[in-house]
Amino acid sequence: MNIQLRSRKPVWILLLLLGGLLHAQGDWEAGVPLNTPRYGATSVVLNGYIYVLGGARNTNLILNTVERYNPQTKSWEDTIVPNFVQPRLDAAAIVFDGKIYLTGGRNSQGDITDEVEIYDPGSNAWSSGERMNRERRGHSAVILNGSICVMGGFREGTDYVDEIEWFDYYGSGEWEKADTDIVSPRSNMFAAAVNNRFYMFGGIAVVPI
Repeated sequence: MNIQLRSRKPVWILLLLLGGLLHAQGDWEAGVPLNTPRYGATSVVLNGYIYVLGGARNTNLILNTVERYNPQTKSWEDTIVPNFVQPRLDAAAIVFDGKIYLTGGRNSQGDITDEVEIYDPGSNAWSSGERMNRERRGHSAVILNGSICVMGGFREGTDYVDEIEWFDYYGSGEWEKADTDIVSPRSNMFAAAVNNRFYMFGGIAVVPI
């Protein structure tokens, strides 16, 4: 996959994740608290539900649990979706082909992983996916040109990952390295894909971004 990267000025984003609900008039109100306090989790929207996956309660308790927000009952459900196998902190989740792909992160042994797990809401079960080429934590995932793309993150210490990988779902069924690397390697950034381009915002890096 040929991906073109352009450097932009830093963009500061204030993200209030599940801290409230934004109304059309721009007001906020308190949302329903999660059943389990967690940080470093990842979240997606699938079939009208919000899913929050993994994260940690403290440095010694990394989670493999999933909570699902039901907008009809305005409640978090933590007994519907089974636990995934590998507890993960700073993983990245993305919805593709009606399933949740959970990629990378730090596991409960303290290792940064390249493992992928896939949740199928039809069978309400997790399965193992094809491993990524690089283990990474604090990375981002987007859908670009009909494929899952993961970018950024770090392996150990200040070893930031500059490679971009994409999952060749309709071809080899394997992760492929993109033709272009990230200009400014970073972790814990935000990313979005619009009009066949993806954008990265902020993050942590060795040098200023």
